[in-house]
Formats: sequence, structure tokens, C-alpha cells
Amino acid sequence: MKEKILGNLKKCIMVNPLLLLVFILISTLSLIYVFYYKMDESAFAYIAYVFSFYTLSVSVFRLTLFIKKMDIKKKKKALADRNMVAKRFFDDGRFHFFLLFSLSIPLNIGYAILKTVYGFVLHSNWIVQNGVYYALLTLMRFIIIRGAEKNEEDKALKLSSIILSISSFHYLLMVLEMYLHTSSPHYPGYIVYVASLYAFIKVGVAIKGCIKLKTTATPAIVAGNNLKISHAFVSLIFLESGMLNIFGEGTEEERLILLISGLVVVAYLFVSGPLLIVWNKRNKV
Repeated sequence: MKEKILGNLKKCIMVNPLLLLVFILISTLSLIYVFYYKMDESAFAYIAYVFSFYTLSVSVFRLTLFIKKMDIKKKKKALADRNMVAKRFFDDGRFHFFLLFSLSIPLNIGYAILKTVYGFVLHSNWIVQNGVYYALLTLMRFIIIRGAEKNEEDKALKLSSIILSISSFHYLLMVLEMYLHTSSPHYPGYIVYVASLYAFIKVGVAIKGCIKLKTTATPAIVAGNNLKISHAFVSLIFLESGMLNIFGEGTEEERLILLISGLVVVAYLFVSGPLLIVWNKRNKV
């Protein structure tokens, strides 16, 4: 009996890849249909939720098995042997960090311009403030990278940390705007899942950076990683406000929860900068 149950369970998990692709397509279309026609509480919606959860779980499990079968170290070595840039990317932790860190700058610049222009067009003070936030984020990234290039990492850490602390007052205005005027991102229902994925990826990258600090700690990398953590927290608040806007009822309790979450992030932005400066003076890494 036990073997039969395990066998059936294995069949449910080890779905044929082509069939799994069909499941993914059905799940995606059903969720789009549910959110587009606002059928959130219908019987069809609950079936779609359960089926989508099953499909996602199986997909993650199969992906994990696929990754385990790959000899990643061997593939990385083969790529590094063929390409000097790839070799440096895999072997040089500092180069690896700043290459990925630099790629975010053009994205942040584009996002800052888009948000600011969009805010002025819609006469939305909150969206304009969002654009200013991304402009400040771009400035801090640029300062850290230039400091690393000019071998002025202590100066870059100090300046970027001061700007981060100052930006906490700007972010406080955004949090108050979300609380007082219920301003928040207006995601379509199905887009909120993409926003969720983005936010949790940012958190994962920040955590990974913290773990790697033991082997790659320099003032610029520490400052850059703190910036990643700060941006991950801000992304989570934006996600929380967007989800409350879609799934919430606009009650005072929901707005208060958002306010408290936002104030915690504001406190982190304000305090982390000075603490980082003090830490750097004591350690002189």
C-alpha cells in the first residue's frame, strides 16, 4: 500500500516535460482570466489557484533536479578556459560584484526618468517621488563604483552612506503619502506575481551578498551590499502596498500595517549609513 502511494505521488511529480509546459500554459491563462474578469472568489478561481500551485511546485522540483544533474563547476571551468572575461568573472569576487552592480545603473536611470515623466503627466506627486528615489539610488551606485575605480573606497562609503541616510527623509514622505492618501503601485492582478518574484530575488541577492562579505569585504563592496539590502527592503514595501491595493479592503488596519512596515525601512535607511561609517573606521578593511 505504501509503495503504491509513493508510486502515485512520484507520477504526480515526475510529469512529462511537454505535459508540464501545457500545465504552465493552462495555469497562466486561467490566472489571467480570473484576474481580468475579477472572479477572485469564484469556484473556478480556487481551482485555478490550486492547479497553479501544483504546477509551480512541480516546475520548481523538476528544475531543481535538472540543476543537480548539471555539472556546474565543470561547465564554469570550460567557459573560463575559453574566455578570459568569464574566467575573471568566476574567479575574481571583486570584479564579479562590480560588474553586476554596474549593470543596474542604466536600468535605474531609465526607471528614474520614466517614473518622473510619468508622474508629471499624471500630476502624481507620489510617482514623481518614486522617480527621485531611483535617481538617488543611481547616484549612490555611481559614487561607490567611482570610489572603487579611483581607490577611494573609504570616501565612497562615507559619501554614499550619508546620502542613504538623507534619502530616508525622502522615503519617509513616500511612506506617509501611501498611508494618508493610499498612494501605491497599481499592478494588474497577474503582474503582482512578477513584482513578487522581483522583490524576493532582490532579497535573495542581498542575503547572498551578506554571506560573501567574509571573503570579499572592502569598503566599496560593503557599502554596495548595504545599498542592495536597502533597495530590497524598499521593494518589499512597494510590493506590500501594491498587494494591499489589489487584495485588501482599504481598512485603517491595513494602512497602519503598511505605515509600520514603511517606518521600519525608514529607520534602517537612516541608521545603517552612520553605523557603516563607524564600522569602517573601526575595522579599516
